[in-house]
Amino acid sequence: MNDARRKDSGRFLRLAPLLLLLVVAGGYGLWYLLSRGEPTPDPAETAEAGDGLSDPIQPEDAPELLIPDPGWTELLGTPPAWPFDQTPDCRRSVEELQRICRRIDSRLAEQSRAVPPQGTFAMLTGLAADLEARPPEVEGLMQNVDRLRGNVAHLFRVLGGERLYETRDLIRDNPEFLEPLTLALYDWTRSGDSCEGNLPAPPNFSSQYTYSAFLIDTLGGQALLRRRPPIQEALAGFMALQVVENAIDTERDPLAVNPMREIRRCRRLIEGQDLVFRGRYLEALDRMEERLGPRFLE
Repeated sequence: MNDARRKDSGRFLRLAPLLLLLVVAGGYGLWYLLSRGEPTPDPAETAEAGDGLSDPIQPEDAPELLIPDPGWTELLGTPPAWPFDQTPDCRRSVEELQRICRRIDSRLAEQSRAVPPQGTFAMLTGLAADLEARPPEVEGLMQNVDRLRGNVAHLFRVLGGERLYETRDLIRDNPEFLEPLTLALYDWTRSGDSCEGNLPAPPNFSSQYTYSAFLIDTLGGQALLRRRPPIQEALAGFMALQVVENAIDTERDPLAVNPMREIRRCRRLIEGQDLVFRGRYLEALDRMEERLGPRFLE
């Protein structure tokens, strides 16, 4: 029995340096690929230490549900609309996404910058299809070094460096489109059941859930989020939480993802951003924490 223990210990000691090297190399690779610059100060990490739940927002202290943004209507041609107030509809969501993408293409052309060869809409839907076809490793990562390595390098392996750079540049160089584009993409992803004919269907729910778990609950996904500017991390985290909440409610949560830590972090990030729908995001996160909290504190 002692020999068996020594043998197991020996295996661990041989594996430990490789794991450490993988974490360091993977983190640096993601930093180099997705950041390329000085890291942005993280408001969540400068908040008071402690893992306790944030104080609930009282009605009299609640932020406005809509921050007036006179540039939104001029930018998009329509006033802001919260997609969660509407029933999912594929045609509406595709048309809205196409309209925003055409505005981005026009802005790029006006500024003499490169427009994606087939346009931004084709670029984004193509990325979604390729990511759906090759989901990330999200299970057994600490028991299998190959899975861990695949998790850390997933986006690079699936999309390649050139497409990742193009996507990063598109987001970085068009910050005013970030919030409406994120909302339009999410509205499209939740409308899959109503997509018929030649309407492009979004990734299926299983794929959306896997990528949400990847972002919230794995080394590669967390490294990816942490290297993003706070506004990008906040919006990506919020949308991933929406998917996980839906999965829990409909009993399609095979990975048993615990969203509580990400809910608290996402709230702190959103509180520091000038988002048009900041109040609605915070309202949704408070409701999510209230509903799901008891389940994960049992």
